[in-house]
Order: sequence, then structure tokens, then C-alpha cells
Amino acid sequence: MKYVCSLWLLILTCMIQANEKPNIIFILADDLGYGDIKSTNANSKNAAPAIDKIATEGMYFTDMHAPASWCVPSRYGLMTSTYPHKNKRDWRKEPVIAKDELTLPGMLRDNGYETCMIGKWHLGFETGMNFQLDKFPGGPFDRGFDSYYGLPQSLDIQPYLYIEDDKPVMKPTGTVGDRGPSDPKIWTKIQGEFWRKGECAPNFKHEEVLDVLADRSAEKIKSHAKSSDKPLFLYVPLTAPHTPWLPGEKFMETAPNGLYGAFVAHVDDCVRRIDEAISEAGVKDNTIIIITSDNGPVWYDKDEERTGHVSTGVMRGMKGDAWEGGHRVPFIVRWPKGIKAGSKTDVMSSFLDMIPTFAEIVGAKHIPAKFKDGYSLGNTFDSSKRTEMLHLVTKDYLAIRHKNWKYIPFIGSGGFSTPKFVKPKKGEAKGQLYNLEKDPGETKNLYFEYPELVKELEAKLNSVAK
Repeated sequence: MKYVCSLWLLILTCMIQANEKPNIIFILADDLGYGDIKSTNANSKNAAPAIDKIATEGMYFTDMHAPASWCVPSRYGLMTSTYPHKNKRDWRKEPVIAKDELTLPGMLRDNGYETCMIGKWHLGFETGMNFQLDKFPGGPFDRGFDSYYGLPQSLDIQPYLYIEDDKPVMKPTGTVGDRGPSDPKIWTKIQGEFWRKGECAPNFKHEEVLDVLADRSAEKIKSHAKSSDKPLFLYVPLTAPHTPWLPGEKFMETAPNGLYGAFVAHVDDCVRRIDEAISEAGVKDNTIIIITSDNGPVWYDKDEERTGHVSTGVMRGMKGDAWEGGHRVPFIVRWPKGIKAGSKTDVMSSFLDMIPTFAEIVGAKHIPAKFKDGYSLGNTFDSSKRTEMLHLVTKDYLAIRHKNWKYIPFIGSGGFSTPKFVKPKKGEAKGQLYNLEKDPGETKNLYFEYPELVKELEAKLNSVAK
């Protein structure tokens, strides 16, 4: 009888400890700009009341960065805490994450969490792009997630189908044609309702995907609260506001900023539904909810001139660029039990910091404060020993941030903005140096004013990149 009582006491202790660990809901928007919400851009013309509300109830970051200025490498950095330039795998041919790599969901699962992903993966499978098969190893289901429902890559890249765990819900037996923006006089060919032609499953409708992901996420939160004693890690990488821009009609009726603004409003409504599910499940007090984006927006100068909306706020550039608009992203975290409402932090931080941060919060063993290329932000998300970070611009170029200084070893954006690359003439600057504290918009190149600092940062870039 003594041993039975001891066993029950042990089980009860484990249940209490599990319940003390916070649920973690991580919402990753796709191509949402630093200036698309009012928390980081008071002049934003987009309506995002749900995201703004969560920001007032929690904390927002002014200096959070995706590790790259486009999708795949940013997601790899988030999942592994590793600088993406160190990884040479091609998502079209194989999993970007190696089988033996520790991942964010894997770490949390090892520490008592149920791990679930609902949304866009875009990190490859062992089958490459062959989606006519019955099984897809190497995806979320084999990289730390207990369950998965979503689509293999962006909503404008074929084939179009849903995958549940490691199997297709329906195979892509039909096709859809190319679709371009409804108003090509306004939008470029990669904006608006754009998607690529390709194979499509019978149950897959582009216009419905965003709502499917939001509704499934909300249902998962509520059902988990009723049926599980484990804390929940739910990763929700949405497909928007990446193209195709397909907002519901009700958002078009109220959006103050046209098609793109309406789609941001649709994303915000998805956040609202997920947040309401947290409240309805009765777990708000000890749930960490994070809203962020994988990189900057596709929003050109002409879009700013026409609409008056600056999708990157005071930051220069956009998706793909070395400039801040390409990789500085909105980041909002609410945790009533652990974070003061209405706060903000200016701490320099990166997606690479998520594994060590959550490891510290959940009391994980054998995970140091610095894990691979990440640093813990502490139990309150606002402290870090980070003094520098790298920004992956293209497959071949890196930029470096050291404290308030930013060094780009070439001239141009390196990405979507023009000029992309400029060959310097004799006597012209070969790179870009900015003081982000005084000049966050990167308007004044100080390359010639601080030659010794340029040499120092060039050496530091090469050292950190190894």
C-alpha cells in the first residue's frame, strides 16, 4: 500500500508540474511587415484590432529579426536555432532539417509538451516535390511534432493539397491554371491574387485555406484543454498576407487600405479566433501567445506613394533585402502570468533565440543559455547577452549587426528593392555601414567615415559566419 501511495504521489506531482508549464501558441504570419500593425507603426493604415489588443495585454519588440529576409531559411532558423547559411539543403529535393537535429518542438516534446503544427511547412520532405505518394517522411511529423495538418509550402506554389501527419488528405488529381493580379496596372506580377499553375487536390480551395488553418487551430486549443494533462505547443504558420491575396468579402468592405489591407485584416481575424479559443478554453492566464512574421512584406515604393501606407514603418526595404525592412519583423508576446501588460522591449533579438528562451521557461535540462546560434531572452523575454547577429540576404551574401552598427558588404538591397546590386566605380564605397540607433531607416552610408569599424565588422562577419 505504501508503494501504491508513493506512485500516485509521483503521478500527481508530475501532473502539477506539467500544468505549471505554460501553453505556447506561436503564430507565424507570412510576409507581414514591421509597419503593418500599429504597435510598431502608429501610422499604419491597416486595421488589426485583435493583434493590437494582444500587444496592449502583453509586450511588443522593436528589434526582433528573422534570421533571413525570406521564407525557408527563416523557418529553419526558428526551428533549429541555427544560422541558415550553414545549411545547404534544398527544400525541393529533401528535408531542410536533418533527421538528427534538435528542433523547437522536439525540445518541448522531450519536456512534457504535446506538440502540434497547423499551417505552412516549406521545409521539405524526403520525397522532394513528389506529392502523388501515400506517405511524406521528413516533414513536421518526423521533426518533433506529434501531429500536423497543413500544406507543404506557400499558397502560390504547386502542388496544392493538405497533408495530415505524414499522409496526403487527398492526392492532387486535378489542376489549376496560372492566376495573376486582378489589376496588373496597380500590382506587380507577384502581388495581388497571384498563384502558379499546377496540380490541385479536390478538397483544396485557395480562398478557404486561411480560415481552415485558423478554425483548426482554435478547435485544437479547446479540445486539448478538455482532454490533455500536458501543456500544449501549437505552431501556426499562416499562409498570409503572402500571395495570393484573397481576403473575404467582409474585409474588403471595411479595409481602409485596399486589397492588401483587407488581407491583413483577414489575418487579424484569424488571430482573433485563436485568441478567443484560448479564453474559452480557460487557459489564458498561463498561455504564451506570440504573433510574428517570417520576413518583410512585398510592398514597393509605388505602393507606398499610392496608398500612403508604409508596410515596413520607418525601416528601409522589403522582403529579400539586406536592409531592415527585409528581416526586422513585428513580434508580440502575451503571457499574463509572466509578462507585464502594456510593455515593450528594445532588446536585440532573433528567431534563433526561441529554443534557449523556451528551454529556460520550461526548465529543460541540458540546454545551455546559448544554444547553437541563439541566446535566451530569459523568463520575461526582455534580456539577452546577444551583441551581434547575422542576416542572410541571398544564398551567397550575409550582413552583420553588431550592437547599434549594421554592415552590409556590398552596395544595393541584395533582394527585391532596386538597385539590387551595384558594382562600385573606382573610389566609391564597396559596402554599407549604418548606425541604426541614430538612423534606423538606413539613409546615411557611413562606410568612408569609419574605415576601421568597417574592417572590424568585416572580420567579425567572417568569424561569426563559421
